[in-house]
Amino acid sequence: MRLAAVALIVSCLPLAAAPVPKGKAPLYHVTTVGDKLTCEVKAGDAVTEHTDTVTAAEEKDGAVVVTVSRGAPGRVKPAEKIVVSETGLMVVSDDFREYDPPVARLKLPAKAGDEWDSTPANAKLGDVTGRTNKVIGEEEVEVPAGKFKAVRVDTTISLSGERFVVSHWYAPGVGVVKMVKGKRSVTALKKYTPTK
Repeated sequence: MRLAAVALIVSCLPLAAAPVPKGKAPLYHVTTVGDKLTCEVKAGDAVTEHTDTVTAAEEKDGAVVVTVSRGAPGRVKPAEKIVVSETGLMVVSDDFREYDPPVARLKLPAKAGDEWDSTPANAKLGDVTGRTNKVIGEEEVEVPAGKFKAVRVDTTISLSGERFVVSHWYAPGVGVVKMVKGKRSVTALKKYTPTK
C-alpha cells in the first residue's frame, strides 16, 4: 500500500507500508529494530505525544517476537512484547503484566463479525476481568500521518464491574494507526519513521 506524499509544509513524511514478499500475508505490526511510530493523544483539551520504538526483534517459529519501548523524550520505558505473524498479534507482556498464555490482540485473516475472548488467564478483581474482541471490518481511516486502509477491532473490557469499548484500527505493515477509548481519548499516528 502506498500513500500520496504529504505537502512539505506538513511535518509528516509520506508513508508506504512495508513490502510483502510474494505469497506471504502482510504483517500488522512493525518488526524492524529502530522503526518508530509517533502518536498524538487527545484526551479532553489535553494533547500529548509519545513514540513507540522497536528495540528488539527475534525470529522464532515463523513469527517475529517484537519488543517495543514507549516514551516521551527522556522518559522511555519498555511498553510491550508481542508475537507478530501471518496469523495475527499475540501479546506476551505489556507495562502491566506478563500474559501466560499470551493473549490475542488481532486474529488474521480478519473477517467482519469474527469474535474471540482475550481475557488474561490471571485476571483478578480490581483488574481486567473480561476482554472480548470483535472485527468490525476494513475501513479507511485518516490520521495526521495520512490515510490508511485498516482493520477495525472493537474490544469490550470489563474492569471492576465497569465496561467500556476500545477501538483499534490496524494497518498492514504499520500496526495500530488509531485507537479510541470510549469518549475519553483518541490516539492517532502522527509519523512513521522506518529504519533506514
